[in-house]
Amino acid sequence: MSSQAPAEVINGKKLPRFESLRAAAPIMLAMAATLQAIGFGSQNLSPVLIEGLRQGRGLTEGMAGLVQTVELVTTAISAFLLASLASRMSPRRLALSGAVIAAIAHFASSLAEPLYLLLFLRVVAGVGAAMCVCAANVVLSAQREPDRIYAGSYAASALAGIVVLPFMVYIGALTDGWGVYAIDGAWVVVLLPLVALLPARLPDRTATEDHEAIVRSRGVMLLPLAAIGLFSTFSVGLWAFSGVVAEAAHVTAEFFGMTLSVGTALCFGGAWLASTIGTRYGRLPPLLGGIVATLIASTIFFSATTPIVFGLSFVVAQTIYAFIMPFMFGFCSSLDRTGKLAIAASSAILISASVAPALIGWLIQAMGLAGLIAVMTIGYLLSALAFYASTRLIRDDAEPVSGHLESTDRSPA
Repeated sequence: MSSQAPAEVINGKKLPRFESLRAAAPIMLAMAATLQAIGFGSQNLSPVLIEGLRQGRGLTEGMAGLVQTVELVTTAISAFLLASLASRMSPRRLALSGAVIAAIAHFASSLAEPLYLLLFLRVVAGVGAAMCVCAANVVLSAQREPDRIYAGSYAASALAGIVVLPFMVYIGALTDGWGVYAIDGAWVVVLLPLVALLPARLPDRTATEDHEAIVRSRGVMLLPLAAIGLFSTFSVGLWAFSGVVAEAAHVTAEFFGMTLSVGTALCFGGAWLASTIGTRYGRLPPLLGGIVATLIASTIFFSATTPIVFGLSFVVAQTIYAFIMPFMFGFCSSLDRTGKLAIAASSAILISASVAPALIGWLIQAMGLAGLIAVMTIGYLLSALAFYASTRLIRDDAEPVSGHLESTDRSPA
């Protein structure tokens, strides 16, 4: 008996429906390699890469941050510009090309001496990563259960991160920071067989579907992007300034490192829970509930005065982040099956990762932690409101689409 149920037709397009997470494993692994490990790789490895630039190149914190920002912004802008082209290309070919470009740029970066050459190579790496982001999101948006696919890929990447991150830190210390980019390039090469699991082509879209995607993009589609951007900005800020809060809470270096490790490990649990639940309860309830829970955990985190409160609030916030992101991407994928909105969401996250450290740092300096908490509260609530408003507006404008926003599967996992 086939492990894959008959395809469901949505907007004239056949979308595969997986009966179990095991049947979806190949596409989840491909997404983990293409989107999480390569597309978002520099964002996820930011602390290690920045430290490598400081140790190996003797760059200041500001210059190291600039190098990282240039790459992330390049990835975000390139993905946005490539969105239309990506929907008409072979996802496998696009992703493999991007991965090879990124790997070459990583290896070359480990040997680059002048700063201007390093910046150029990071731009090249950003373009390669953007190609992977586009290919992965086009495939994701073609799935009937994008929430589960994204969650499974996030869980797989979290497991890999538990092993890869400490190894990269060790290599960075062993080579005085010079080997970090080389290991990053080698990691991309290792992932190439998984990237090749992406489909070579997707079913053709109809003219009606293309028209609907264009109509929906006018105005209403900006709301989920704004919601994701706001949510990501403050969530990334929590990660970036965890060291500042740890110092205020009198956290030792050993406890701080253990907290980061536990938080990374529990990301697997949050993502796996999302993949198990799927959309049986709809997307809006976990989205709104997750944002409110993140607000509470973040408020406690930035108010922490003891190590225990610091540690618990941090790991809870990280777990919720891993749980809620699949629903955000599933939300975007369900609105636009061409993948353009999901690509734009990825760009919004990368832009947020670029500006969040500077923005949160300025808020702390200008308003203190109390002021940051006030602004953060407004930001998270606006994010929740934007998600809620977008579902209401889309339901009013396009009833056939809204059915897939709140509940698409009530069958057991």
